[in-house]
Amino acid sequence: MTNLLKTENIIFLTLLIGSGLQRLVTIFKQLFA
Repeated sequence: MTNLLKTENIIFLTLLIGSGLQRLVTIFKQLFA
């Protein structure tokens, strides 16, 4: 059970960080365009 929870948390964190990075990239593109 703990391993399953850990995997779900890692997937959630990865998605969260990924979307955050995408937002940062779009903001930088708008700033330096």
